[in-house]
Amino acid sequence: MSVQPGRSGTIGARMRRAIDHGLAFLDGAVSAEGVWRCQYYALSTPVLRKPDTNPYVGALGSLRLAGIAHPRAISVVSRTRRHIGVSMEFPGVWRYWPHLPPDVDTTSTCSLALGFHPWLLAGWNRERLIRNRDGSGRIHTWLLDRPIESLDADAVVNANALAYLGLTAATRRARDWLVSLVKNGEEREAIHYYWDPVDLYAAMAQARQLHTTLFDDVRPLVATRIRDRRVRDGSYGDVLRTAIALLSLDSLGCPPSRDELGASVHVLLMEQQADGGWPACPLSSGPLWPGKRRFAFVSRCYDTACCVAALVRASAALDRR
Repeated sequence: MSVQPGRSGTIGARMRRAIDHGLAFLDGAVSAEGVWRCQYYALSTPVLRKPDTNPYVGALGSLRLAGIAHPRAISVVSRTRRHIGVSMEFPGVWRYWPHLPPDVDTTSTCSLALGFHPWLLAGWNRERLIRNRDGSGRIHTWLLDRPIESLDADAVVNANALAYLGLTAATRRARDWLVSLVKNGEEREAIHYYWDPVDLYAAMAQARQLHTTLFDDVRPLVATRIRDRRVRDGSYGDVLRTAIALLSLDSLGCPPSRDELGASVHVLLMEQQADGGWPACPLSSGPLWPGKRRFAFVSRCYDTACCVAALVRASAALDRR
C-alpha cells in the first residue's frame, strides 16, 4: 500500500489527529495518581473481565511514551512515575499484586521507568536481581529468599531484566540463552507469562536500545523474525503486536520500506476507536508457572500508548523519506 492522501486529509494530518486523540484518551484514562486501567479475564469466559491495578503496566507504558514532546504525554509519564515511586518497597523492589512476592519483571521495568531514586543509585536491587539466577544463569521470575528449583525463567522477563541490568559477567549466560532461543526458533516454548514471540523480540529490541552491546550480533536476525510475522495488510498479528513490531524495527535500525510502513500505519489508524483509544489485546498471561495458561491480562491504556508511540515514530520516519 502506498502512502496516499486519505479521504479526511493527508496521511500526515490523519496521523497527527490520531496521536492527539490517543493522548487525550490516555490523559483521561490514567488516574490523577498515575494508575493505568487494566483488566484480566479467564480464557474460558473472555467477556467477564475484572479490573486490575498494578504498577507494572504503567511502567511499561510510560517507557513507550518517554521522549514524546507532547504536554499530555509528559503529564501521563509524570503521574505514572509518582505512582511507581510510592509503590516501591525496600531495597528497590516491586510486586505486581500485593499478595504476590516481588518479581523480576515488575522490579526491572519500574526501575527503568522511575529512573532516579537513591535506592536505585545504591544498586541494592541490582544485587538482589543478580542473586536470583538458576544454575544456568537464567533469571528466576520471582524474588524469593529460596527460588524454586525447577525452571521458572521466562524469556521475556529475562529480556526486561537485561534492559535494566545491562551486559555483565553475571548476566551474560541469560543473554546467551535468549540469543540461542532466537537462533534455534525456540522462543515460544520459553515464554510463559507473555503471549507471543513478538513480545520477546520487542523486549530484546528495547534492551538493545538501552545497551547496544546486548544483542547487536543478532540484531538482523531479530528484525527478520519480526518481518516474518508481517501479513499482506501490513499487520503483524493483532494491533498491539503491529505497534510494537514497528517500534522494534525502528529501534533495531531495520525499518520497513515506505510502502510497508504506510500499510501498517493504515492498520493502526483503522483500529483506533471513537474515544481515541485502541482495543485491548492480550499483553500477558497466568497463572504462575508451570500452570497451564488460563488467564489473560489486557490494558487499553497500554495498547494505546504503544499505538501512539508507533505513529509518532512512523510520522518522523515518513517525514525523513
